Amino acid sequence: MGVHFDGLVELVNGELSERERNEILGNPKQHFTHLLNEAALFELPLNSKDVMAATGKARAEYIACIREHFSESEKAGVAFAMPFPVTAVEDKDSAVILQYGTDSTLLSTVFWSNVIKDSLFTYFIAGDARLREPLDERGIFNFDMGFYYGLIFQNGMRQHFPDIHETNVRDCMTQDLLTATVTAIGEIVYIMDPSNFVIEKENNSSRSIFAKKKGNSKGFVKARKTVMRPHYICLGEEDTNSFLRGESIHPVATQAVRGHYRRLRSPVYVKAQGKKLIIPQYFRGPEEVMARQGWTYRVMLKSNALSLVPYSREDAR
Repeated sequence: MGVHFDGLVELVNGELSERERNEILGNPKQHFTHLLNEAALFELPLNSKDVMAATGKARAEYIACIREHFSESEKAGVAFAMPFPVTAVEDKDSAVILQYGTDSTLLSTVFWSNVIKDSLFTYFIAGDARLREPLDERGIFNFDMGFYYGLIFQNGMRQHFPDIHETNVRDCMTQDLLTATVTAIGEIVYIMDPSNFVIEKENNSSRSIFAKKKGNSKGFVKARKTVMRPHYICLGEEDTNSFLRGESIHPVATQAVRGHYRRLRSPVYVKAQGKKLIIPQYFRGPEEVMARQGWTYRVMLKSNALSLVPYSREDAR
């Protein structure tokens, strides 16, 4: 994978000018370079419409999970809790970057390409989203969307972009932004499901370069592609075990046990009747798996429904 995210990296590094200005973003090149380098990237080898099917849940249960995630997020004081403050999700259709804004908003940046009549069109749009009302029982999000940046390329050539204040242009881009943002929200809820394990991937070359840049006051001048950053994949219980054992350059013993939710129904729980608890994931194995082709893998565990922590043997004792 990495097609859409890396396409956005190439666009920001090669097509955006330092001289360009935007009334919201200021310097778009600097803004998006920083955004890309801060983003924690998750790769999901799914079509955007297949996320609910991947969970194995019926529609009503899937919607209930998303509503509960928003409810827990509100308790945590954020619009929508994410595993990292800047979280990018790439599926087969697009790459979406979500970050926390001000006043309970999410800032959303979307990049995708598709072929229309033998021409390759690339779209890059950014804006913000505020959830006006909680997700209803039909699964409909009621967002206030703001659109403030957009680019279109045809076969690699930047196209004249109509005035974003024109109603039809603004409405079309806002709808595209809304659709991609809602999809990414569902994907993040899927990623944070305790039945799935998150594995961090990092190339040894990336680790070496990052260590050198860490002490450099200038940091990364250009945005980094997927292979040059830690990024994350999401696997089920059995796939996690087989993946780590199969990729390791040394024999390793791993034991990944999925977490799950438990609803307290017994009359014994007088005050907590009906409360939903998370039974944490369980993992035993090396903290780092040295793998083929210069990769290092680390298992990230979910201590609750809203956060990820690297697996530690010390903590597991």
